Amino acid sequence: MKKLVVENDGFRLFAELNDYLRSNGNLELKFSTQWLDAKNPEEFQTKFRLILTPEQRKILKDLL
Repeated sequence: MKKLVVENDGFRLFAELNDYLRSNGNLELKFSTQWLDAKNPEEFQTKFRLILTPEQRKILKDLL
């Protein structure tokens, strides 16, 4: 599931949460950016990627 977090002056920041297929119960959290004024405005750049266990997701959820 990908969600738009920030959109400002042609810059977009997305957060994405997906099942991590290599490990049971873990999820991949990924942040990516998109520049609409770039040479290829359809391209996304991954800025941060993390694999979270169920326990780590609970800690993050409690923090947020």
